[in-house]
Formats: sequence, C-alpha cells, structure tokens
Amino acid sequence: MLETIVRHRRHLHAIPELGYNLPETSAYVRAHLEPLATRLESVAESGFLAFFDAGRAESVAFRCDMDALPIEEPQTCPYASKHPGRMHACGHDAHMAILLTLAQWLSSAGKPLPRNVLLIFQPAEESGAGARRVVENGALERYNVSRIFALHVQPGLCAGTMASRSGAMMATSSEVRIRLRGKAAHAARWREGRDAMLAGAEAVRAVYAFERSLPAEMRRLIRLCAFHAGASTNIVPDFAELSGTARAFSREDHARIKEGIAAAVRSACAPLGVETKVAFSEGYPPTVNDPALYARFCALLADMPLKTLDEPDLTTEDFSFYQERVPGVLFYLGTGGDAPLHSPAFQLDEGALLIGLQAFQRLALAN
Repeated sequence: MLETIVRHRRHLHAIPELGYNLPETSAYVRAHLEPLATRLESVAESGFLAFFDAGRAESVAFRCDMDALPIEEPQTCPYASKHPGRMHACGHDAHMAILLTLAQWLSSAGKPLPRNVLLIFQPAEESGAGARRVVENGALERYNVSRIFALHVQPGLCAGTMASRSGAMMATSSEVRIRLRGKAAHAARWREGRDAMLAGAEAVRAVYAFERSLPAEMRRLIRLCAFHAGASTNIVPDFAELSGTARAFSREDHARIKEGIAAAVRSACAPLGVETKVAFSEGYPPTVNDPALYARFCALLADMPLKTLDEPDLTTEDFSFYQERVPGVLFYLGTGGDAPLHSPAFQLDEGALLIGLQAFQRLALAN
C-alpha cells in the first residue's frame, strides 16, 4: 500500500492549487474515487464526501485537506511543482494520498465495518475555512457522524511517530489591527499636534503590560509584529498602524484577550488625544481533542509509535470546526527532516505515511 500512497502523493505534489480553486486536484481525486464502492458527493465547491455505507446507524469520518501554499518550490525532485509560485509545503498532498489509499482499502477490504465511514476531502484549509463550509453544508448530520479523525504531517518529529494530546491541541488565532489617528504638526511645534507615533509606542507598552497581567496558567500568545507611522523627518505623524496576533486555547480566553488589548490601547492613547480603532480578524476556533475519544484513540493504537505532547501548539487548524459539532481527534504524523512546514525546503519521509494509513484503518475497524 505504500507504493499506492507514494504514487498518489507525487502526482498531487506536482499540481498544487490554492484555496477553493482546485480544478486539477479535484479532477484527480474524483477520478480515483468514482470507480470505488462509495457514494460520492461534491462539497464546498471543490471538495468531496466519499461515503462507505455499512448499513450502520452511525459513521466515523476522516478528513484530509487539499489546498497548497503560494510558495515557489525549488526544482529539486522529478515530481516538483508544475505550477510556478505554488507548493504543497504543508503536506496536504500526503494527507490526500493517505485518504485515497484508505478509500481503495475500504472499497475492497471485504471486512464488516462497525460504523459507516465518511471520507472528507476538504479544500481551503490554509486560509478559506473550508471546514466551516463542509460543516455548514450539514455533512456531519446528514451522514450521522459520531466521531471524526484527522492527521497532519509534522517535520521535526521522528518519521513514523504519531503525537497528540487530550484537550487543547492547537490554538484559536486572530490578526490584530490597531489604527491610531492624531493630528500632524511640524516637529518644531510638536505641541500643536497629537503624536500618533508616540501613542503607538505607548500602546505597545500597554498591550504587553496587559499580557503580563494575565494568569500564568492561561496559555496564550500576544505579539505585535508591525508598526508603521510617519513619512518625514520633521513632521509629527497624524496616523499610525500596528498589527500582530492574539492566540489562545479556548474561545473564552480568546475573548478576554481581545477585550484586554482593546482596553489597553484606549487607555494608553486617550491621554495623548489620539483616537483608536482596534479590530480583530475572525480566526479558526481552538482545536480541542475530545478527552474520551482521545483515550479510546490511545488504547486502539497502543502498540503503535504514539507519544503524548506536553504542550498544545500555538498554530491553528480549521479541523476545529468539525470538533465543535462532534467529538474529534487530530494527531501529528512525524515525517522527519529539519525544514518546517510552510518552507520551500520542506520535505517528508514518504515511508512514514504508511503509519498514518494503518492508524486510520485501525480506527475505521474499531467499535
């Protein structure tokens, strides 16, 4: 089966596409699902639901993501990207390859399944919240999904080793946009103005003071990463813009953080007469592995290479939209290597992908 996974992965690796615009990727996936003993349904513009009906009341779902990243790939292998400026630098090609091979196995295995199986081929994980589109489509309810699983390849983790944790697994995140409006004045008459740059500096200090005031046990991230103000050496700027990121592991903590940032900025800028506008993007929910399902997951894979993560990850995943509806577990699959995800140097050990397939097979056969 490894040969099948590798064949799928290399073909998909060469045709990376972005967001919901996946014509070649969708055509390849459809061509390999249509001959199988599955009910195939289009979803979220360019994705698919493949339903294997075992005549059971409930279904177990497995999700893979289909989109790539706007990254130029070095032409270092014969199956490198044919699409300039696009690359499967996050391993979604591997995720699809595993699920396509699982589909072939389900279609021909001949073993009785304790649950129906729904395979979700989902577009737009990277930025388009494709999972939300699938959920809003009603797919989980329509196919009576009672549990859902997904994996994500992970460099830096030994090839073939799986890793996950109960509860908080990955963060919820928002971009932070702070806009400050003051009044311009010549530097020689700076008192006649309202210095937006100075207000921005005070805002930075206030935001980090707020972050330090939060409880030590609250896992979070607040960082301001860009600051733009002024265009002249002798004019007090009337406008400044700051941006960054705010992350937490529950919706409640995230809401508290956003409220605190906005209040800190207002309190810092008001004495300087500078108007403030603080906005937050709508990020993905936190990825939270259901504790009871995670315990079952660990028991089922006890004889496989599986480790428990000490800390959750501050990155995000739209798999969380599924977990808000049904119990779910996301786990990492180690693929070795030092280059991180989203890097043009990202590579993976294809032999490790067989472990991911075997884990999915075992989960599909479990009561």
